[in-house]
Amino acid sequence: MSYRLKLRPFLLTEGEFKGHLEYIHFHVFLNGVEVGHWSELNQGQIPNSLGRLVGRPEAIECDLELRRGVTVNVPGEYTEEQLRMLHTPRRGE
Repeated sequence: MSYRLKLRPFLLTEGEFKGHLEYIHFHVFLNGVEVGHWSELNQGQIPNSLGRLVGRPEAIECDLELRRGVTVNVPGEYTEEQLRMLHTPRRGE
């Protein structure tokens, strides 16, 4: 099966770090229907982790869009194994 991926940013809305990209929400779609999602704390990982799927230049562009508050439809289709490379397990997972 091939999945599509959408990244949605969460920027801080107030305080000293207003506008900072705090979280990235990952949404996974199969045949246009959302079948999974997770969130990651922004630790500057997008260019490296997403770069494994789409190449570093495209990943950097996605990162810049997210930092501007823009939702990104990641080009291409991916296997479940490829998508797992993007997920950083939390304690207990």
